[in-house]
Amino acid sequence: MTDRILASFRWLFPGLCGWLVFSGQAAEPKPAPPSFAVAAPASWVWPVALAAEAPLPKDPDSGGISYLLIDQQQSVAPRASFYHEGRLITSETGVQNGAALTVIFDPSYQKLVFHFIRLIRDGTAADRLDRSQIEVLQRERDLESFLYDGTFSAHCRIEDVRVGDVIEYAYTIEGANPILKDRYFGGFLTEWSVPVRRAITRIVRPAGRTLHFLIKNRAIRPAISTRNDVTEWLSDEADIAGRPMDPNTPAGYNPYGQVQVSEFAEWGKVVDWAIPLYAVGGKLSPELEAEIARVRALPGADARILAALRFVQKEVRYLGLESGVGSHQPTPPGEVLRRRFGDCKDKTLLLATMLRECELTATPALVSSLHRQQVAERLPSPWAFNHVILRVEAGKDIWWLDATRSFQSGPLSQIYSGNFGYALVLRPGERELTAFAPSPDAMPKKKIVEKYSVPPPGGDGWLEVTSEFRGLAADLTRAYFQSTSRDDIQKAYLQYYARRFPRIRSAGRFDFRELPGETGCEVRESYIIPGLWQLDEEKAQHTLTLFPSDVDNESGTPGAAQRNDPLALAHPVHITQEMHAEMFENWTITPSQKEITNAFFHFQHDSKISGRHIQVSYSYRSLLDRIPVAELADYDAAQRKLKATLGYSFTYSTPEQLTALRQKDPHSGHGQFNWPIALMLAVIVLAAIAGCVFYHRATRRASPLPPSLTHPSLEGLGGWLILVGFGIVVRPLTLLFGIMKIFPSVFQMETWRALTVSGQPAYHPFWLPTLLFELIYNALAIVLCFLVAVLFFQKRAVWPRCFAWMFIFFLLGLVVDTCLCAQIPAAASSLKDSAREIGRVVVGSLVWIPYVLVSKRVKATFRY
Repeated sequence: MTDRILASFRWLFPGLCGWLVFSGQAAEPKPAPPSFAVAAPASWVWPVALAAEAPLPKDPDSGGISYLLIDQQQSVAPRASFYHEGRLITSETGVQNGAALTVIFDPSYQKLVFHFIRLIRDGTAADRLDRSQIEVLQRERDLESFLYDGTFSAHCRIEDVRVGDVIEYAYTIEGANPILKDRYFGGFLTEWSVPVRRAITRIVRPAGRTLHFLIKNRAIRPAISTRNDVTEWLSDEADIAGRPMDPNTPAGYNPYGQVQVSEFAEWGKVVDWAIPLYAVGGKLSPELEAEIARVRALPGADARILAALRFVQKEVRYLGLESGVGSHQPTPPGEVLRRRFGDCKDKTLLLATMLRECELTATPALVSSLHRQQVAERLPSPWAFNHVILRVEAGKDIWWLDATRSFQSGPLSQIYSGNFGYALVLRPGERELTAFAPSPDAMPKKKIVEKYSVPPPGGDGWLEVTSEFRGLAADLTRAYFQSTSRDDIQKAYLQYYARRFPRIRSAGRFDFRELPGETGCEVRESYIIPGLWQLDEEKAQHTLTLFPSDVDNESGTPGAAQRNDPLALAHPVHITQEMHAEMFENWTITPSQKEITNAFFHFQHDSKISGRHIQVSYSYRSLLDRIPVAELADYDAAQRKLKATLGYSFTYSTPEQLTALRQKDPHSGHGQFNWPIALMLAVIVLAAIAGCVFYHRATRRASPLPPSLTHPSLEGLGGWLILVGFGIVVRPLTLLFGIMKIFPSVFQMETWRALTVSGQPAYHPFWLPTLLFELIYNALAIVLCFLVAVLFFQKRAVWPRCFAWMFIFFLLGLVVDTCLCAQIPAAASSLKDSAREIGRVVVGSLVWIPYVLVSKRVKATFRY
């Protein structure tokens, strides 16, 4: 099973478009040096004349080339692919791009036959098929991926090409990979990124052989006819418009018109074809037997699975020799272990063999890293897949393992197999694709914690960074540290933070370590940041911004609403970033919370403060790997809303800066006390005190009520009244604390304006009524508490009634305050505290109001 799709056509550029050519590796000894033949087209080819004199398409120029003809013809038996193209050179760029031809083939089972190469100038054709101008070169397109497919390229240089020339050429590739056992499948494009004047797609087959067709993305009307026991499928179209594709489209997305063809009627037929390829016959090698015995001796199925997986991943390097039958036929496990290298099918079969010998059910499964979930929308054929993984059953547990992955650690639940969507499990009787997903614990998770030590302006700041990686994120981090030198890593990390702090320098080498219990890995960094505070352009204040760059990078970008194709998203992503700032003095910020949940992602933001310590945290989790075109505008709006919440800025002005600012702008609010609010509060409090004094005098009885004759021993502030009195004394202190909490927001003019003046960053229309209500409510509650306390200690007869009204006042005030805060997202963090306080007041009311109204001690005591 090859590790990628090999085709002789290019999906987006028709100049090199051709027929599907599978790589192959000859099972025989090394073939003779590859070459090519020159001959006329076979008799089964339908001759098509190039109509160069026809008018050009409206937009003929694409890289300086206008495509006049793309003629694709296929013979099922005998197997042969004919390709015929005509291209018009329209600019100097086209001379550079179109004056050479390249044909890819595998000489181990294919034969290349050139029919003609012509250059047409001013209506006159010249033969340019010159053997001396054609080189056959070894072509290893995936050498950097450690894959050797055995293909060659025949490269032809055409001399003396000028603007206005037409190049016409045709060739046939004969032969089929023997591993396919004469089964046919393939695919054709019927639409390209550039205009094409005429496109022909033709398939001829024996009338007795059934082919299945799937026409996608663009409707065509083929003509189907049978003559002399040969069936022809033919599509002949003219003036096909180009279809450009937007960048950053999802994996497997292909909007171009295409025709899929397959002789496999169902997925079960692909299973029946593939199962014999993975059969292991004969005796296992002694070396393999020894490794199996070592694994079998381990206790428990999970331990055996992990030991076998890590052995194959670490001890057998990835290398694919994938020509001919090697494109799909795995190498015997003993040979793979002996040479210590193999590709996905080789390593998977080795791992399956080891686990089967340990009495576990292990079955290879075909998957597609190219099509992923969209593989279910394709016709059944081996062409649908380009990778092999292993399905392992251990009791009721099912694990999906990828033997080609590296640097995996932890329990089986954390082993990431790839988010392929569907797999074709190669077991007898299997007839459908199997849906599967990686374990939730194996999905990538990152947590970055940044701790800033913030000095006064002019001092050096410190930054300590701790990054935790779990699941797939840990695998990728381990791979990065294994493949990159420590010096290069430290340089890259330093440059990452230098984008925000240009003068930053390392405070020591970073530390990489595995987390306890093999649950992930961790990286620690430390830096010194001179000039952490930045002076603004007017030199009026210093600013410091804490920005979650990791969350910003992982969450994508807005501005993609105008597209014709879906937008690919990074997925799966789950990242949390915390920023802690230890300030040089007590600080004031408005705590805030934000949550954004939609079909695309889940985002949370929270900020807290405790004295000098400030914590700002962000969390982002992706939900989709793509955004459909119809939802791009909604995604763009959601992204902009998310980006608006990122970052937290602090400002600080030295005494000298405050003095200069007040001199420059007396109404700026910097360092000013909010006298209008203070005067308003004073008037309200004085009025409340006057009312309480009046009430105190008006409710005094002319003479005390007579003492209790039945319960004279209950008279006095004793019993449960001691607890009531304690609460009355303490209550004003808690209300005073509430005023102190909102004091900076109300009485510091700069903060007050930031919250209540429209256009300011922290403005919300409900801040003004909420802050005023909390201030007045707390002040009036304190006055009321003093009145109730005086009445309590004077044993006034009106006290029980006032005590009950005090509870009602508290309850109503808390309900109103909670409703106001609920309208402000930044005040959402206080809602839980308000709810708990409401609960306490309700419980207190239910206990103490009935007590003071019916208690014999209360009646015996409060008589004045």
